Amino acid sequence: SEEYSECLSMLDRGETEEAHEMWGTLPKDEEKLFDWFCDEFSGAFDCFDGPPVESSWDYCSAEIELYKKAKEVNCELYLAKTEFYTEIDCQPIYIQERVMPMETITSKYSQKEKDKTIKYCRSEHIWCFDTDWITAFLQCYGEGALKRLSDFLEQYHIDDLHRGNLGFCGDSPIILDYAGFNN
Repeated sequence: SEEYSECLSMLDRGETEEAHEMWGTLPKDEEKLFDWFCDEFSGAFDCFDGPPVESSWDYCSAEIELYKKAKEVNCELYLAKTEFYTEIDCQPIYIQERVMPMETITSKYSQKEKDKTIKYCRSEHIWCFDTDWITAFLQCYGEGALKRLSDFLEQYHIDDLHRGNLGFCGDSPIILDYAGFNN
């Protein structure tokens, strides 16, 4: 609704006190509100809510920290960037660049290409968690980048890598959910 939009505009302009005052007067149906908020970012971003601030662990916040660590070792291109956007009623709201998950994509690689990827990963002691994704990664970024990413994943115990957490941003392979539970 227009009121919610105006409230977020106030936050963007730094009018925090006024926004919180206005927010308190608005009716709240959390599910509809979250759907509305996510619709605001329907272009280049996906929208996630984190746990209430009082909660003990916030995986979106953990992803922000892991992304910073990835930048230190030149691995940020391989992770979908997650950013804190705002907080609504003690509920943090995050946005993440839009990624097309692997689970929605059909493989375009031949068995010969996949076998080559598997052979390379074995020879370098790299975990081959998804042959299609790693084949695309090697073709896009090269062997050195895969080794760097593999070292990063191992160092930070990022191991929940399945087709729902891997995807593509345009033609570039990217990991979209990289803060495993309580990592």
